[in-house]
Amino acid sequence: MVDADDLFAGLLNKCYKSGRTPTLDKIDPYANIIIKGPDVQKLIAELPILEGCAQTDPEKHQVVIIGALARRCLAHIADHHLYFIGD
Repeated sequence: MVDADDLFAGLLNKCYKSGRTPTLDKIDPYANIIIKGPDVQKLIAELPILEGCAQTDPEKHQVVIIGALARRCLAHIADHHLYFIGD
């Protein structure tokens, strides 16, 4: 999924280092990271906090998309990995 408008980066910045999203805090919008194994489930648990930071419909939709990808990863892949590719 391509985020040409940097909606996800903006959302991450809104809740970064709030103390409530340690898994999302690992994601640097300008670097590559792989969220693995149990951290995928933790990321899913943190999405409602990210959704609370979303103020526009496109931002809210971005959270839905990330959640759907993470849940699909858990449901269909034995060795869970989510790849976030930065700028």
